[in-house]
Order: sequence, then C-alpha cells, then structure tokens
Amino acid sequence: MKIRLPDGRVVNIRTDDPEQAKIAAAKYYNETRSVTAEDVEASEVSSLGDIGRGIGAGAVSAMQGLATLPWEVYDAVADPEESRAEKVRQFYEKFKPVTYTGAGEAAKFITQFAVPGTIAAKIAKARKLGKMGEYGALAGTDFAVATQDVETLGDFFDAGPTSRTPTEDLDGAERAAAELGNRLKVAGESAALILGIPAAFKLGAKGVGKTISAAGQTGVGKGLAEKSLALFDATAASPVGTAMTKIGQDSSGNVRKILNKFTFKGDLPDSMTAQIKAQKIHEMSAVDNELRRNMESIDKSLTDLSKAGVLNSVDDRTALNALDDYLFGREATTRVKGEKTLRALDEKVKNLSKDKKFLRPDRSLFEASELARKQIDGLSQRLSSDGVLDRATQEQLIETVGGNMHFYGSRLYRALRDPKYKPSPEQTKAAMQELIDMSAKTKNPLSEQDAINILNDMMSRKEFSSGGMKPEMQFERETLTGIGNGILKGRKLDNFPAIRDFLGEYSGSENIFGRIPNKEGSYKIRQQSFGEQKEGLMNKVKETTEGVAKMITKHNMFRDIDAYNTKLAQINPGSEYIVNKIPLTATPGSYSMLGELDNKGLLTDASKSKYGPLAGKYIKTEYINGLDNAANLGGLLGDSFASNLWSTFLMTKGLSQMAKTVYSPVTQIRNATTAAFFAIQSGNVGNGKSLLDSMQTVFSQIGDRHVQVKGASAKALKDKSYREIYDEYTTLGVVNTNVRQGEFEALMKDAVENRIGSNVFKGNALKWAEKAQNNFATKVYQGSDDVWKIYNYEMELGKLNKVIVKAKDRAKAAGPGNSPNAMIPVTDYRNLLQFGSNVNAAALPADQLQIFLKREAASITKDLVPNYVRVPEIIRQLRVLPLGNFIAFPAEIIRTSGNTLQRAIKEVASESPEIREIGMRRLAGMATVNYAGGRVISSIGHTLTGSSEDQTEAYKRSFAPEWERNSQLIPVATDKDGNVTEFYNYSYTNPYDYLTRPIRGVWNAVNNGVTEEKELMSIAGDALGESAGEFFSPFLSEPMVLERAFDLVRNQTNTGRKIWNEADNLGTIGVKGFSHLVDAIVPSASPYDLRRQQWKDFPKAMVSATGLTGPALSNQGVRLDPAGEFAEAISGLKTVRPVMEQQLYYRGIEAAQQIRSAGRIFSQVAKKRNKVEAQAITDAYLTTNEQRFKELRSLNMAIEDARTLGMSEGQIARVLKRAGAPDYKRVMHGTYSVAPLSKQIMKEAYRADRNKISNPYDFEGIGEVRKEFINKPFRPEAKAEAQAPPAPPIAQAPAPGAMPPPSPVAPPDQSLFKRGVQALRDVELDKLLGT
Repeated sequence: MKIRLPDGRVVNIRTDDPEQAKIAAAKYYNETRSVTAEDVEASEVSSLGDIGRGIGAGAVSAMQGLATLPWEVYDAVADPEESRAEKVRQFYEKFKPVTYTGAGEAAKFITQFAVPGTIAAKIAKARKLGKMGEYGALAGTDFAVATQDVETLGDFFDAGPTSRTPTEDLDGAERAAAELGNRLKVAGESAALILGIPAAFKLGAKGVGKTISAAGQTGVGKGLAEKSLALFDATAASPVGTAMTKIGQDSSGNVRKILNKFTFKGDLPDSMTAQIKAQKIHEMSAVDNELRRNMESIDKSLTDLSKAGVLNSVDDRTALNALDDYLFGREATTRVKGEKTLRALDEKVKNLSKDKKFLRPDRSLFEASELARKQIDGLSQRLSSDGVLDRATQEQLIETVGGNMHFYGSRLYRALRDPKYKPSPEQTKAAMQELIDMSAKTKNPLSEQDAINILNDMMSRKEFSSGGMKPEMQFERETLTGIGNGILKGRKLDNFPAIRDFLGEYSGSENIFGRIPNKEGSYKIRQQSFGEQKEGLMNKVKETTEGVAKMITKHNMFRDIDAYNTKLAQINPGSEYIVNKIPLTATPGSYSMLGELDNKGLLTDASKSKYGPLAGKYIKTEYINGLDNAANLGGLLGDSFASNLWSTFLMTKGLSQMAKTVYSPVTQIRNATTAAFFAIQSGNVGNGKSLLDSMQTVFSQIGDRHVQVKGASAKALKDKSYREIYDEYTTLGVVNTNVRQGEFEALMKDAVENRIGSNVFKGNALKWAEKAQNNFATKVYQGSDDVWKIYNYEMELGKLNKVIVKAKDRAKAAGPGNSPNAMIPVTDYRNLLQFGSNVNAAALPADQLQIFLKREAASITKDLVPNYVRVPEIIRQLRVLPLGNFIAFPAEIIRTSGNTLQRAIKEVASESPEIREIGMRRLAGMATVNYAGGRVISSIGHTLTGSSEDQTEAYKRSFAPEWERNSQLIPVATDKDGNVTEFYNYSYTNPYDYLTRPIRGVWNAVNNGVTEEKELMSIAGDALGESAGEFFSPFLSEPMVLERAFDLVRNQTNTGRKIWNEADNLGTIGVKGFSHLVDAIVPSASPYDLRRQQWKDFPKAMVSATGLTGPALSNQGVRLDPAGEFAEAISGLKTVRPVMEQQLYYRGIEAAQQIRSAGRIFSQVAKKRNKVEAQAITDAYLTTNEQRFKELRSLNMAIEDARTLGMSEGQIARVLKRAGAPDYKRVMHGTYSVAPLSKQIMKEAYRADRNKISNPYDFEGIGEVRKEFINKPFRPEAKAEAQAPPAPPIAQAPAPGAMPPPSPVAPPDQSLFKRGVQALRDVELDKLLGT
C-alpha cells in the first residue's frame, strides 16, 4: 500500500496491514528525510561557537533582568490584567541567542551573573564597604540581572530551598510575587557559586602548593634523587658505560664528534664555551634591537614630516642633509647646523599635530637621530679602547681617533650587496678619469682603455664583487685596503672618491665630490636622487653600527674564552684546551695555531684582529672548527646553477614557514597560548603580576611607546625606561630567541647572504626579507613568545631571591654567629669567572648579589625554555636540506625537557630546603604538562558530556586522520543519545605533546592490536612503527614547498586527493598545479584556498551569518557554525567534529581497494605463462586470504567503532553498500568470507598452448586453506564473550508480606555478535517491508 510521507514523497509498503505500513513508513522517513536547519543547528553546533552565543545570551539576559525588575514590582503592586513585565521579557527574547551545549550555558551564566556581580563587588571594595558590603553588592547585582529562564540546582534535584516556584498557572500579582521570589533564589544560589567555586579552587591550589612545599622542606624524594644521580654516575663507570666511553674516544673521534653535534656545545669543548659563543649573539641582538628602534624612529619621523606637509621638493633634501650633517659631519659647526635644522622641523610637526590628529607629537626627528648618534658614539668608544683592535686595523676603520672619533662612518658599497647594481655612464666616466689622473705622473700612465679594463675587472673580480663576497667581509682589512692587485695594490679606497662612487658607496650626502689630483680642493661628480640619498644614509647608519658591534662582540668572546680557559687551569690543571705552547707529550697534529705568521715569523695584523688575545696560542685541533664556526655545506658551495636553484628552495622554504606562522592569525594566537606550557613545565605558576609586567614591557617594545597594562605594576618603569628593560633582557639572552621565527629567518638569510654562492635572492629580496623580519606581524609573533620567557625569567629570579631570604632567616633564627648558607651551583660562565664554581650567594654584597642572581635566572631560563641560539649545530645545518618543517622546535623540546628533568633531580637532591622545594615544583610541572593535565581535562570532558573513553578510542582508532590518531582528544559535546559530536584537540595546544606522542603511539598500537586480536609480532611491529614515526616525522617529513612539488609529480596529495582530473585540459591542469604549488607560500590569513579553488571555511561561514546565502558547508560536508569559526579564529583552539557516515564510507572504499589488491596476489601467480608449482599457487591463495582477512578485520573493527559512536545497523549497512565494501553483511556479522576461486582464473591457469604451460591447482592444499579461513571470526574472543550466557542473578528472598517484584524485561543484547545477527535480521525485515 502507498503511504504519503510528511515531506510529500510517496512510498510503496509491501504489506496489507495499515499499522505495519505506518510503522515502516515512519522508520523509512526518519532514516531518509532531509535534515532541516533546526536539526543541524542542534546537532552540528560548535562548542566554541556556542560559548560565543552564550556570552551574547548572557549579556542580553542581564539587560533583560534589569529591564523587567521594576515591572515585576509594578505587577506585584498594581495587579494589572496583562503583565507588563512579560511584554518587556518578550521584547528581549527576540534578541537573545539560543545556546545548545553545556559550554554555552556556562558562558551565559558567567556573563549574566559572574561578570556584573564581580564588577559590583570590586566597586564596593574600592569604596571600602567591607566584606559584607562586597557580598551584598554581588548578591544584589545577581538579583537585579536574574531572569525567569534560569534554572537552579534546586530545580535540577526538584528539592531544596532554591527550588523555584512554578509560575505557569499563576497570573497577576500572584505571578509577579512568585517571579520576585524566584529572583531571590537564583541570586542567592549564583552568589554562593561565584564566591564558592573560586574559593574552592584557591583552597585546592593552596593545598597542592603546601604539599609540595612540605615535601621540599622535609626532604621527601631527596634520597631517591641522590640515588638517581648516583645511578647515572654508576652507569658511566659500568662496563657498558666504559665501553661506550671507549668507543667515543677512539682515534678518529668520529662517534664523539657526531654525538656532540646533537648537543648545545657542538664542536666546542664544553657548554660553558658554547655559552660564551652564544653571549656574542645575545649582545649583537641587543645592539640590533636598539638599532632597529632608532632606524624606525628616523624613518617614521621622516614619514610624519611628509604627512604633515612640511617636506616639499626642497625641504626633503634639507631633512636628509641635516641628518647627514648631524650624524656624520666632520666639523662641529656642521653638526650644530644639522641639529638646528632638525629641531626646527620637529617644531613644525609639533605645531601641526594640534590640528592633524594622525601625527604623534612625541615623535622627534632630532631625538631619533640623537639616539642613533649616541649608539654609534658608545660603540666607537669601545672600539678604540685598548685591546679591541690592533693599530693597523684602527687606522683603516676609524677616520679620526680622538676628538673627532664620534663622527666615524664606515664605507659600504652597493657592489657588495646588490647583484643588479650597475654604475651609470656618469659614474664610470668619473672613475676612469680618476684612474688616469692618478697614474699620470707614474712610469706607466693609463690610457682610457686601460682604465675601463681595470674598472671592468674590479666589478667582475670574485674577491670584491657580490658574486663571492659575503657582507661581513666588508670590514676585513683586505676589503678596506682595496682590491689588492693591479694598479690599486697597497692603496686605500678612501683616496679615490670617484671609484668609491663607481662601486656604489652608500652616502648620506646630496652631492658626491671628487678630489682634485695633486691639489687642495674638490669637484662635484654628481647629485644623488632623493631615494638614493635616503637609502645611503640609512644603510650607513645601520652598517656602521652593526659592523663595529660585530668586531666588539667577537673580541669580547675571545677575551672571555681566554679567561675561562685560564679558570679551567686553576680549577683542574690540565683541563684547559688552549695553551701557549704545544705540550711535549702531544700527538703531532692534535693542536693548531690560532692565526698565521708573516714572512718574518710574526703574527699578522689580521690574525690579531680575528682572534684578539688568543692570537698565536694553540687550541686542540678538534675544537678549531667550533671556534671558527667554519662548518659549511661542502659541495653546495659555488656560484652554479645548482646552488642558485638550491638558494631558491631555501628562500621559498623560509617564506612558506613564515607565511604559515607569522601571517596566520590562528597561529599567532596559538604561539601566545602554547608558550604558557613552558612556564608550567618549569613549575613557574602563580604570580600573575609578573605576567602583566612582562606584557607591559613587550607591548611597549612593539609599539615603541609606553603601554600601561591594567594590573601591571609601575615599579618596572621607575628607574629604567621600557627600552632599557627590554635591552637588558636581550643582553641576558632571555628574549628575541623564538625558535620557529629563528629558523625561517635563518633560511632566508642563507639564501640572501650568499652563503651558498647564489645571487638569486640578493638585492630587492634582501631588503624585503629585512623588512619582513621587522614588520608588525613579526614583532607580535616574537613578542608573544617574549612575554612568557620574561615571565619565566622573573619567576626563576624570584625563587632564587627567596632562597637567599630564607637562608638569612634561618641563620638569624639560629642565633648570633651563624652565617647564612645558600650554596647555589653556578651555571652562567660570567658568574663562574667572577665568583667561582660554587657560591654562597647569601654572603655576596647586595649589588653583586643581584648581578649574580640575574645571570643565574637567565641561564636557567635559557636551559629550560626553547631558545634558537641553543639549537644544536647539526639541527641548524639540517634546515637547509629538503627535510622537515620547523625542525629546530622539536629539537628544542627534547633539549629543554631533558634539562628540566636533570635540573629538577639535582634540586631535589640539594641540601637547601628551598632549592628542594623548587625541584619538587618543577617535577610537578613536568608531570602536569606531560601527563596529568591532559588526563584531568579528559576526565572532566567525559564527565560533563556523559561520554566514555571507549568512544574517544573508537574514533581515534578507526576514523581520525593520521595526524590526529595519537593526539589527546577531549570530548566537548554529545547529542541527546550520548554520542560524541565534537572533540577538542588538546595536543594542538600543548607544545610538549611531541614528547608524549611516541609513547601514546606505542600504547595505542598495543591497545588497538589487543582489541583487534592481532598477533603479538604484528602488535610489536605496529608499536615500533607508530613510535618511530611520531618521533622522527618532524625531521624527515617533506617541507611544505617540496611536498607540493612532489604532489604535482604524482598528481595526488598525501591524503589521496587528486590535484587535477585526468579529463582536464592542459590549461586547467596548469592552473590547478600552479595554484597548488603557490599555496605553500600564501599566508594562512588568505581567505581563498588556492589548492581547492574555493573560499576557506571562515569567510564562507561569515557570509552565511549575514543571511545573504544559505547554510555553508565545510569540505567534509559539515555545516559551518559561524560563531564556532569565529571563536576558533580568535582563540587558536582546535575542535574536531566527526562525520561518521562520510568517514565510514571512505573506509569502505579503502577496504574494497585493498581487497582487490589482495586478490591480485593469487591471480598473478595462477595466470603466469611459465611453469608454476602447485604449492606456489596454494601459497599465493593463502597469502591472498591472509591479506583479505587482515583488511576485512580492520573494516570489522571500524564497524564496531561506528556502533560505539552511535551509528545504527541500517546506517552502517547503507553506507557500506554505497561504498562497495566487499561482503559487508558478513563483515558486520563478524565472520570472514573466504576468497572465491574464479572459474576464469582457474581456466587460464589450466590453459596450455604454444605460449603457455598448464599449471594445475592442488585442490587438497587449497581446500585446507579454505577450511582454515571459512567462517573464521575476526575477533574470536569478542565473539565467544558475546555468546557466553550471562551470570545468573543472586536470588534474594522477598520481605515478609511483600509482593514479589515483576520480572524485568531483559535489555537487548548489544554485544558485537548479537548486533551482527540483528543487523542481518534488520536487512531482511527491510526487504520484507519494501523499505
């Protein structure tokens, strides 16, 4: 009979019974009906988006409560026929968003009650109303904002004093009174919750803190820590340890050298020496940071002048000339003139800023120039001090040493930086004339042809041109002296202004002047353009500052190494690695001289300049490379097509990494939030004030002006400006060390600085790379990392200060004559040189104590928090290979985690109770980050959603993408039936997840293997593969750009998606291929997905929110929740919504493909033309069945997991049928269907003719195989468990006189076997019903 469905469809039901027809029709309709917008809204809503809706609903509800309160009072007094309060209530209901999840309801409660109540309590506290006043303000506010739709705990339990009075059957004054009474109940309960929950958390936190503190004070764990340290020592002294040491100390030292490359010290003797080398980088970073600020201030001040209209075609020259006069003028009158001009321009801008609000009156061109000049002055003073440079180099680098030293400026040429640079005919002519004039009175005067040949040779010569010259070589003696060969041999370029201009000298002067040969005076060669003059001036400031700073920091490094080496000899004679003379017992070749000797046997000036106080001494040969930093890329060097191509790859690799981090809003937020885990792992939790102070310092640095963060203390800026504070952090090495940023900047630097001999990315690309590293997005990315590093440093400093205070308190309590004892192991090399190896810090004077503690706190921070400067050298070198993305970060996670554990054990083993407490907090932090935190959040998620661990494991085992298979997924939402609809990926947030993923990989492989009842060796293989894959994937995976290139070759992504269709024409293939490749370097913030040729989810969701289009769907077919997409974008959190039918469908397709592949194993053997033994055919049939069984068992597991996740038998059957899954009914039933013997294949095997030999089957052997596999259960233990009868219930005698309870109806058996049988029955029933 025909039945019309509610949506208009008509179905034929094969039955004459109207009731049965209605039941079948209803079942069919519910399984096949179109999902309405309301249905999707409730089932596919994002929890993150619902939080946003909850905030909106809470805000509207608070306004609704305030607006209805007076009308409820009116209704209670006036008793009108129609409730005025209800009208107001209905008005606000139109604007109130609907929430669907517990997360949304929680957000609504917090917004409606906690936020206004807390604000009211703070106001009461500010007015000093006392605790009762605060509580009253909170409760009163909650009473005012309460609404009638808020349920209480009394309503939930249907009992208690807060159970609300039902108002549905009431009206008039009686209803209004009840509503006011309900407000009181809601307000009382919400106030209790708002006050109670934080207090409970605070009490719990205090309890944990006191427990850890007590453990430290009593020495719990001290003995275990000492045994752990002793175990390490014993292992090193054991036969195994001794053997390993012997291997490491073989004659070639290859093993030790390789292992050293994976450590911070690399090729250097020890970590202290590596610290000295790293300190040079930190000092240079501080110089660069100050220089960047000064350069930006000058540039922005010039921009302000342009915006203000102060500069015209004449005035712009005036400003640049004034800058050049003030910064580099030789005469005092010139400098004073420049200063006056700059001050006058500043005054103009200041006056105009009153009307033009976009101008910043605090920005000054003169003050910016003065800061730049002061920086150069300070460096110049240090440069000319004794011991920094040898006499010859000083003469070359400093134009006037003495009274006019402060106006030194270095020479810098475009020919060294820009391969596209070509001198103009005007410049060439002037240089030719200068060469001819210079040689006029020599024995061999030059002709014009000779002159042009010299200039041509100069531009093409490798020793000077950009083709072979590295930028840092511009400050070497040979470069500054001249070309070194030919007519200019032994002459200084200072004496040839026209040749300097020909080489593209950067100059801040408007006019370029030449020297009149053999006479006093000069002549004008040419006038620079405005852009050329500005670039010259800015580059001169930059390169002068950086060049001198590099020489100073290099000298300091060698000076400190010399001092440290001397200290080693004092502490342990014979342990030094640099000597004045080669020991008589040394093996020939084991020592190398630092520097070179000239023909007279004296050290060259270049050697003295390079090695400073170490010049002429001898170092162990194995350390010479580490000291020189001479590691290179070997065969990749040279200016060849291959190196140019490789340079292109490095630049694109760096750009792709930058595009997916700095220019990704989600990654920017994630960078800020995940860095908090660094503090938690180190046990640095609890001081919110330090975090706010850190934010204030960093935000001020980013904005280049003081930014007051609410709640931050003002003491930070009492004695120092934010610039000085940030520069101090930089010099200490705490900030400016972001690992991911350091890697992509290094990649681009490798490409543009000619480190591998390429010119491809020099010139404009170099300028772009420099700007990209200093733009706002990059500053924010670096700043979010700096905030947490400063916080870590301040927390470590606070803990060390506490150790000193407690030691002094103990000494004071012990009575007179007891001196405080706070022995702190020294980890910073500067402290070692100044104070020794083990210091009683409590005995140091106050000023020295703070210096000591700051250095130690910074050293601890650099040891325990990822820091690019400390990335092992081998990892730095791997970045230039076509392997991995951001490989430095996982390497740092390994290094810092090992350091944290080692330091914690040493601290717990300390004699100081305070240091033991620090160690216990550190161990607790490690446990929280690596295990407990995830487990607690997971338990809370399962409890609040009512889901089970089995559901989470089922999803990860069978349906999660490969990259989420070993992640920690937290359920955050379920449907009305308790099926999980959304997971939160905790691993996406926790940076230390990288260390625990291999362990979870092993656990999941074993757990899944046991569940699927795999063989033991198979489980072991899976566990090893999962663990190794997770650990090495960051280092061995394809880089983003190279991955896209490989995708083009195979026309398939690593997820199996085709890039273009085979039927596409050549033009379409080209567009799709190019888009796929370019997408690797397109910033993640781009709204368009080039690879898929469509808009991304976020813009689609935002457009759908406007109502201009219908509901938007993601690529996986999930309805996009605009609020959820927005919440993910601004929070950096990642949620996953399972699409079960689609995912099972793809599993079915995959199974069908694998089964076909398994079948080909047998058919290929059986159909061979040559002679094949019958046993080989039988073995092939066995292998085919083994592979089929394996794949179908995996599909059976996926089916079981789909059931666990809420799919019905009918849904599973329909999906597998549509996917073409083989034998899906039997697979659902849990039994294996043996591989069929094709008559066609058997006929082909038996065929015999001139081109083929007959190969008969061994039917007895094949029969044994079929006997082994036929109806074989995929999981025998699960099936046996399902078939086992349930244990009989324990009989209980009824109470006297009581009626026996009715026999309970047994619930349907939901075991695997029974559900499989039921599935077959359902299918047959559907057939009978015609549905």
